[in-house]
Amino acid sequence: MRAPSDFRKIADLPEVAADIIARLRKTRPRVHCITNSVAQAFTANVLLAAGAVPSMTIAVDEVAEFVAGADALLVNLGTMNSERHEAVGIAVQGAREEGVPWVLDPVYVDRSATRAAFARTLIESALGLRNLEVIAAADHFDARFEILGRLHLDRQAEAVEQLRAQLAFLRIAAADEDEARG
Repeated sequence: MRAPSDFRKIADLPEVAADIIARLRKTRPRVHCITNSVAQAFTANVLLAAGAVPSMTIAVDEVAEFVAGADALLVNLGTMNSERHEAVGIAVQGAREEGVPWVLDPVYVDRSATRAAFARTLIESALGLRNLEVIAAADHFDARFEILGRLHLDRQAEAVEQLRAQLAFLRIAAADEDEARG
């Protein structure tokens, strides 16, 4: 489920999006989310609407089991507290052990040295696997890429460039949609 490699084919976007949604609805992937408490309901509803099956527990005594039964893990560093911090560590370790792909949304790592250090620890543990799937950011992409660069993720430069290209594709698609709406 990737964006087309030729980002200039904006006309193909509806077909690509329809294909992605159809595959999501057919496979109904289970996605475990440790996300910002403010965004939990929104995240769950978007995943449900797309055809996925979300779970959201951060209970440290069960999060590893939820991750082991998931097809993907989303880790969002918003609204961090000690319980979420511990749950994230357990979830990422579980994802590593079970081979579950995971996405990191490093929310506000530019505002907290503690959060940036935690993000770095998570990323470095994933790099040890040689299998970090994606580093994703929900907003302020450029600022976050600068932060990630400062975290010395030179080995992920290609992944960062891919994400920038996908972001550019999405920005062009949004602009085309806005223009079409008049």
